[in-house]
Amino acid sequence: MPTETRTQRRELSLFRRTSIVVVVVLAVTSGILGAANTLQGPRLSSAEINGQGAISRTGQRLILHTNQPVAHVAEDQISITPSVPFTTTTSGNDVIITLDDMLRYNADYTVSASMKSLYSGAPATLEYSFTTPDIDVYTLTRDPGGVAGDEPDRVVRSSLSGATPSEDVFTAGRIQEYAVSGSTLAMIVLDEQDRTSLVVRDLSTGIDTDVHVPRAGALRYLKSSGPSGLFGFTVAGMAQPDGSTSPTTLFVYDLATPNGVARQVTGAGGSQLSTVAWAFAPGTTSAVVQDYDQQLYLVDTITESVPSPLGDHAEVHGFIPGTVELVVSDLDQSTVIDLQAAKSRTFIPRTAEVDRHYYPGKRLMIDHENSYIQEFDIPDENRQYSTSALYLIDSSGTREIYRPAPTTRIRNVCLSPNGKVAAVETMPESRQDDDYPNIPSYLPMTTYFVDVATNQILLARGGWMPDWCQ
Repeated sequence: MPTETRTQRRELSLFRRTSIVVVVVLAVTSGILGAANTLQGPRLSSAEINGQGAISRTGQRLILHTNQPVAHVAEDQISITPSVPFTTTTSGNDVIITLDDMLRYNADYTVSASMKSLYSGAPATLEYSFTTPDIDVYTLTRDPGGVAGDEPDRVVRSSLSGATPSEDVFTAGRIQEYAVSGSTLAMIVLDEQDRTSLVVRDLSTGIDTDVHVPRAGALRYLKSSGPSGLFGFTVAGMAQPDGSTSPTTLFVYDLATPNGVARQVTGAGGSQLSTVAWAFAPGTTSAVVQDYDQQLYLVDTITESVPSPLGDHAEVHGFIPGTVELVVSDLDQSTVIDLQAAKSRTFIPRTAEVDRHYYPGKRLMIDHENSYIQEFDIPDENRQYSTSALYLIDSSGTREIYRPAPTTRIRNVCLSPNGKVAAVETMPESRQDDDYPNIPSYLPMTTYFVDVATNQILLARGGWMPDWCQ
């Protein structure tokens, strides 16, 4: 068996000493780096938020993931620009921010959070920026010649930011109205004898479906339930077997129905449910229906359940954005009916601080804090109402957010589903009637999309009837 030479022993000894030194150096270096990392404040490793959810629903979460556990982070240690109310919790390496309001469309947000390492107490300020999604908006442009067949009516789609070109998604000789549900468009069209029919187009394929309505009568007030895939409309003057004419009633077409037939919404025991005004409760298959006696009912439109009475109310103002809270009014008071909690509360609207000669028009609630926007007609020196303006009334007072050009008036206004943008239909003093039956309008018309918080005009498009108003 060979023996080690002296040289080999020296080399082996040197290797061992070198190995020990390397291990010690690595251990010391690792310890130093570990200590430095521990002494260093938290860093942002990643973040997550559902942008589409954040612009359409409250209660969405923004989660900041850090590289180490952090001490509790309170609300006053976090700022969000533009401002939005929120609450926060801390769990290990995560700071969870729950948004109490919906975010603006196509907007840049920056979150800044001051925090400390849970173990060392080392401080740090983390920043995270993101941009919310843009959305599509729709308008209806009717034949400027005023004669069916000269030029087709068009439903036009645009991005709210104006970043993508507008496109015609449906054309017909005469379009009375339309509604949108995701990638599906429904239109009530008129023939040469002014008879109405319902056409549904799949925008992803371009395929049209002619919807069968079991009874004859004029179709009106087409609306969409949104993501639940329902379209509702009223049918007036339906012929009965005995030759009489029935009251106006509500019909619903379900995209999930394969037979292409609309179904009538009935009252208790299948009785006629007359419909003067109606609207889907946002995000549900239920609708609020007002009958000829001003009685309101909550109706599930896809079941045979008995309608629930909501009381008698003179005027229906719509839902507070992002909620199923219905705003109604009577001569002596205003009321919010919470459909989810099955309770109501009365309130006194804030007083708008405007010129006493301004004539109040449509009013729309924005939030639970008794904030609203309202249109006012403004008289000229001859006391003629030749123009209009839109005001925001909230806890800070009254602020004008939009006024059209002189001799131009606001015809209608409605809010985006998140309550952040007002769609304002305008018409010039020189307008002409378009002579359409059932739901007439004027020519020309222009719709402006106005940011309620900044007064900025985000988009202007020819036409009217923005899909939010449906």
